[in-house]
Amino acid sequence: MTVTEEQIKALQNDPYVTEATKQSAISAYHQAGPDGAGEAYAKAQAEHDSHAQGDQANRDETAKSEKALDAQQGPAPGGAGVNKSDEVLDLAKPALDFFAGWADQIWNRMPDGPAAKIEPGQDIRDKFAENAELDFRKFLADAEELANARQAVDGTRADATTAVTTLFNDWQGEGAKAAKTQYEHHIQPGAQDLLDQLDGAAKLIPETMTHIYAALKTKVDEVLKLRVDEIATAPLYLANQVVEVAQGKAVSKERLLDIAQWLDSACPGNNLHDRLRDDDCGLTDENKDYAIGAAKQWLTGPFAAEFGQRYDSFKGLCQTATDTINSHFQTLSRFMAGHQNPFSLVGTGSGGGAVPAAPDVSAMFASVGGSGSGEAARPAHGGGFAAPSFEVDSSTSTASADSGDEMTTASASLSDLGAHVLDADGQPYGVEPDQNSTDGQLGAAPGGFTVDPLGAGQQTGAMPDGTSGFGGVGMGMGMGGGLGSSPGGDQQRGTSQHRLGDDVFEARGSGNRISGSLDDESGPVRHEGGGR
Repeated sequence: MTVTEEQIKALQNDPYVTEATKQSAISAYHQAGPDGAGEAYAKAQAEHDSHAQGDQANRDETAKSEKALDAQQGPAPGGAGVNKSDEVLDLAKPALDFFAGWADQIWNRMPDGPAAKIEPGQDIRDKFAENAELDFRKFLADAEELANARQAVDGTRADATTAVTTLFNDWQGEGAKAAKTQYEHHIQPGAQDLLDQLDGAAKLIPETMTHIYAALKTKVDEVLKLRVDEIATAPLYLANQVVEVAQGKAVSKERLLDIAQWLDSACPGNNLHDRLRDDDCGLTDENKDYAIGAAKQWLTGPFAAEFGQRYDSFKGLCQTATDTINSHFQTLSRFMAGHQNPFSLVGTGSGGGAVPAAPDVSAMFASVGGSGSGEAARPAHGGGFAAPSFEVDSSTSTASADSGDEMTTASASLSDLGAHVLDADGQPYGVEPDQNSTDGQLGAAPGGFTVDPLGAGQQTGAMPDGTSGFGGVGMGMGMGGGLGSSPGGDQQRGTSQHRLGDDVFEARGSGNRISGSLDDESGPVRHEGGGR
C-alpha cells in the first residue's frame, strides 16, 4: 500500500486516532517512504474506523431518514399515504439518538457545568413524541362517513319535498297554509343547514389532516438538520475524552497527548501540547492542572454554547409543532361543536295538533364531551364515526334518523375530539380560569385570520363575519377557499445550513393545548362558540 502526503496530513488532524498511532504512521512515512508506511497507516485507519463507527452509523441513518421523508406522501382518502403520525415521527430517530448521546455522555457529566440536566427519555424522546398516536386514516374514514351521511340527508330532503308538495296540492285551508309556512320557514332551512354542516365537515377534516401532517413533516425535517458530526469541532468520541480529563480521570501523559493538539486549536491561547512535550518528568502537577482547566474551558465555553443552542432549537421546534397542531385541532373542534339542531322549533307552532319532532342529529357534531351526561371522554386519536341512517315515513311525510349505538371502531375521533381540547385560557372545559391570569390568543386559524377569544366587540370565541373558523370558508359552507398551502410529497430539502430557532412554522398561539396523541383523559372542555 502506497501512502500519500495528503493522507499523512489528514491523519495528523484525525480526532479518532490516538497520538501514539499517529506518530507511528508519520515516522514510518518519513523513514521508509510512501511504500514502506502502508502497515502503520493501515493500523491508524483501523483505529479510526473503530472509534468512528458509532458516528458513521448515525450519519448513515440520518441520510436514510432524510431520503424517506422526502419520498413520503401525506394522508389521503382510501388509505393512500401516511396512516399514522408515528410514521413521520419515527424518521427523526437518528437526531433523537444524537441529542440523547451528547446529553447523557457529555452535557450531564460536565464539571462546573449547567445545573439543569437533560433527561434523554423525558426531555428528548418523550418531548418529541407529543404528537404520536394520531391516526389520520380514522379521521379520513370519519370524513367519508360524513360525506355519505350528507348524501343520505340530501336524498331524504328531496323525497320529503316531493311528498309535501303533493300533500299541499291536495290539502287546502288555514291549516295547510300554517303547515306550509312551518315547512318552508323552518324545516327546509334547517335541512339545508345540516347539509352544509355535513358537507363542510367532510371537506375540512381532510384539509386539517393535511396541515397537521405538514407540521409534523417540517418538525422532523428541521430536527434532522440539527444533527451534526461534531460539536465545537469535536466528535462524540473525542468529547468523551475531554470530559474524563476535566473530571481528573485521564491524567496520564499519553492520554493527554491524544487530545492536547486538538484542545489547543479548539481553545486558542492554550499551549498544552508544547507543555507536555517539554515535560521531562512524565507529568507534573502543574501540567495536570493546566490540562484539567483547558478541558473545562472547552466544555463550559464552545461546547456548552453550541450544544445548548441546538438543544434550545430542538425544544422550540417541538413546542411550535405542538402549538400548530393544537390550533388546527381546536379550530376543527370548534367547527364540529358549532352545529345547532335546525329542528329545535318544530312542534312549537299553532297548527292544531302536535307536529312530530324531527330527530336531533346535533349529536353527530358533539365534540364537547356531552351535555351534562357525565359520560367519561373516550380516547380520540381517530376512530370510526357511525353515520346515521335516514328514512321517510310515507304516511306522515316526516323524516326519521337512527344514529345507531355501534361504532365502526373501538374509539371515536370526531365525537370525542373536543374532550381533549383546552380553552384559550388553558383550562379544561367547564373550569373558569384564574381571573388574575391573562389569556393568550388562540393563534392564527389555518386560513390566515387571527381569532382573539377576548377581543373587543366580539363574543368569546366568535368568528369574523362570513367565516366558519377556516379561512376562505363561509358560514354558508361554500368552499370558496381552503386552509392554505401545505408541502406535498415533493417537498424540497434545503441545502443551506440548518436553521437554529423556531421560525420554521407559522406563528401560533401557545396558550391552547391538545394532547398530541389525543389520549389525555382530560375533563370536558368549554365550548366558546355558544349554544351548548
